[in-house]
Amino acid sequence: RAMAPVEVEQPKIASNHKIRHHELKNLRKEFTKVERHIEKAEMQKDALEAALHDPEFATDPEKLGQLSSSIDTLNTEIDALLIRWEQLGDDITILEG
Repeated sequence: RAMAPVEVEQPKIASNHKIRHHELKNLRKEFTKVERHIEKAEMQKDALEAALHDPEFATDPEKLGQLSSSIDTLNTEIDALLIRWEQLGDDITILEG
């Protein structure tokens, strides 16, 4: 009879380990995906900032406004992505620990 509780607990431990491994895998996948989105958004922002300083657009207030607005939108997106990236990193660290 002493063996029965051990047999019941071992599958739970194995199951918890599998769940944790699956969660870690998903978190790492999302972490990598968020990193790629951050890099892409930062490259787009850099291109827009370069265009913002292009003398060709210096006399076009409408174009300058559009570029500035797009940069603001990307800054907001990057900030949100960085927050998510940090949360994922923290969650991964906790599950690994």
